[in-house]
Amino acid sequence: LPDGLAVEDSYGDDLRTGVGLGGQGAVALEPASVIATMAAVTEHLGLGATISATYYPPYHVARVFATLDQLSGGRVSWNVVTSLNDAEARNFGIDQHLEHDARYDRPDE
Repeated sequence: LPDGLAVEDSYGDDLRTGVGLGGQGAVALEPASVIATMAAVTEHLGLGATISATYYPPYHVARVFATLDQLSGGRVSWNVVTSLNDAEARNFGIDQHLEHDARYDRPDE
C-alpha cells in the first residue's frame, strides 16, 4: 500500500518532480476497494481515502463513503481535495484543470 512518502520514494526525494507529474505512480490502487478490504481484516484501525471532489459526482462520493462507513463500523474518513493540475484533469477526459472557484463549488454541494 502507498505511504506518506510514496511521491518522494518514487521520484528520488524530489517532491517537485512528483507534483509536476501529478503524482503519477504514487498511488496505483483504487482507494475505496482497498479500504473495504482493510475494514474486513482490522477492528481498530482508522481508515481514510483521498477522492477528488472536483471530478467525482457528489452522489457517487456520498454513496461510496456511506458504504465504507457501514463496512468499517464507522472507521472511515474522506480527505476532501479539489485536485491538483492539468495532468489530473486529463485522467478524467478534461483538457484543463478547472479554475479555483469552479473546483470549490462542488465540495460545497
